[in-house]
Amino acid sequence: MVVVPRIGTEFAGYRIEALIGRGGMSVVYRAENPRLGNKVALKLLAEELAADESFRERFVRESRTAAAINHPNIVTIYDAGDWDGVLYIAMRHVDGDLKELLRRDGPLPLETALSVVAQVGSALDAAHSRGLLHRDVKPANILLDPPSEPDGLPHAYLADFGLTKHLESRSGITASGQFVGTIDYMSPEQIEGRDVDARTDIYSLGCVVFECLAGTTPFRRETDVAVLWAHMREDPPPVTELRPDLPAAVDEVVATAAAKDPADRFATCHELVEGLRAAVEGVPVARTRAVPSPQEPPTGVAARPPRSRRRWLPLWAAAAGLLVGAALGGVAAMLLTSSDTKIVAATGPSPTPYDQILINLIPPSLHKSCRPTDRLTLDFNSSIVCRTGGRDVRRVQYNRAQSGRLMNEHFTKRAVAEGLATPGVALSPVNNCGSPPGLAEWHRVGKAGHRVVKPGEEPDGRFLCYRQNGWAAIEWTDNRRDVYSMAYGQDLGRLYSWWMKRAGPIPTD
Repeated sequence: MVVVPRIGTEFAGYRIEALIGRGGMSVVYRAENPRLGNKVALKLLAEELAADESFRERFVRESRTAAAINHPNIVTIYDAGDWDGVLYIAMRHVDGDLKELLRRDGPLPLETALSVVAQVGSALDAAHSRGLLHRDVKPANILLDPPSEPDGLPHAYLADFGLTKHLESRSGITASGQFVGTIDYMSPEQIEGRDVDARTDIYSLGCVVFECLAGTTPFRRETDVAVLWAHMREDPPPVTELRPDLPAAVDEVVATAAAKDPADRFATCHELVEGLRAAVEGVPVARTRAVPSPQEPPTGVAARPPRSRRRWLPLWAAAAGLLVGAALGGVAAMLLTSSDTKIVAATGPSPTPYDQILINLIPPSLHKSCRPTDRLTLDFNSSIVCRTGGRDVRRVQYNRAQSGRLMNEHFTKRAVAEGLATPGVALSPVNNCGSPPGLAEWHRVGKAGHRVVKPGEEPDGRFLCYRQNGWAAIEWTDNRRDVYSMAYGQDLGRLYSWWMKRAGPIPTD
C-alpha cells in the first residue's frame, strides 16, 4: 500500500502541496523544499517495496548514481532515501507532459515532433551507453517545459526511470510474473518475456513517434488482450493514412522502429531520429546494422543473444500478467547529449547573490552566453550554464558547491558513474586526455590559464575527460574556490586546448 500524506503536512523535510499522480505502486506530489524554496516532484513508493531487500539495494544503488547525472533531457534527481520505512525520491518538478499536450492539441506540428523525439532519443542513447534501459517510454513520461519564445520549441525531459534495470536483468517480466511497461508502447519481446535490450526502448519510442504524428497510438483496440496481440502479430498502420500531408517515407521509419524482430529495428535512437529527419526532408540516409558482429560490439549496449524461435504466449497468460508498472525513479546516464539535441543556455530566475559570486569567477568572454540554471544537486548553491556555440566548446556549466568536501564527493561519484573509478578506491592519476577515458590530477590555475601541476606541488583539484556518443567532455574541480565545472565539445583535442587556455574559474587573488 502507498502511504498518502495529507496536503500541507511535511514528509522527509518536504512540504506537501498537491497530488500530481497516482499509480499502483507509487504516488507523486508537488512539494516545496523549505530549505531552498524550490518546488519538487516527490514520489513515494509502496511500503512493501521497502520491505523487499533486493529492491531496496537496487533503489540505493541507482539513487546514488542518479545524484551524479546531468543530462539536459533527463529529469534531475535532487534527493532520495527512506523516511519512516517509506522509500521516496525528489526530482525536478515540470508542469506539463507530452500526454497532456497530445490530448489537448492532437497531432504535433512536424518541427515540434522532431524536436521532442530527438531530445528523448538523446536521453535514451545516453542511458543505453551505460547499459541501462528505461522500459516504459511513453508520452506520460516525457515532461515538457514550454518554449521561452512564442515560436520556440519545448524542452523535453525523460522522466520516471522507475522501470530502469541494468541489461543483465534480461526480460520484461518481474519475479512475480508481472509485466514491466505500458501496453500501448510495449515491445513484443517484453510481452513474451524474452530477453530485452536497448531496442526495446527504440520500439516504444517508435510508438511515441507514431502518436506524435498521428495523434493516436498505433494499436487502438477494444481490449488490452487485443492490444497485446497486435504488438506481437500486426504491423503498425501507415502514419500517412492519418496524416496524408507527410511524406510516405515516414511510414517506413515508423515501421522500422516498431519492427517485430529487434534485429530489424534501428540500432540507436540517433539513427531513428536521423531516419525521420531524412524522411521529412526527402534525403536518403544510410542505416547501420542493428546488431554489430562480435568483433564490433556496440558501446555500452548488450549484444543481441543468438536468435531463438519466438515463443507465443497464450492470450490468457499475457492478460493475466499485465500490470502497468511505476516505481523507483533512479537513473544512471552520462552527461552527454546527441548532436540532434539543441543545446541552449537555460533560462532561469534573476541571478541570486550566490549566482553573482559564481559569475564573477567565469571568464568575462563567456558572460553574454551564460544564464542561471537549476542547481546541480542540493550540495550546490549556484549553477550557471553557458552556451558558447563555438568551434572548440559548445556548452559549459559552472557549479559552486556549499563546501569543498561536498564538491569532491560529487566529483568522485561522477568518476564512479562514468566507470573511471571504483567506490572507495583512490583516483589514479593519468597524465593527459589524449587517450580517453582519462582521469588525472587537475591543472593548477595560473595567470595565463591552466598550467600543468609540477612534481611535489599540491594540486588545486582534479579533472576527468572522456568521449562518448560523438561528444567529448571534460569535468573538473577547483578546490580553492569550491567550483565544479563541465564542458562539452565535438573534438577532445580542441576542447582540451580551450580548457588549458581559459576555462575558468579565473583567479581572484
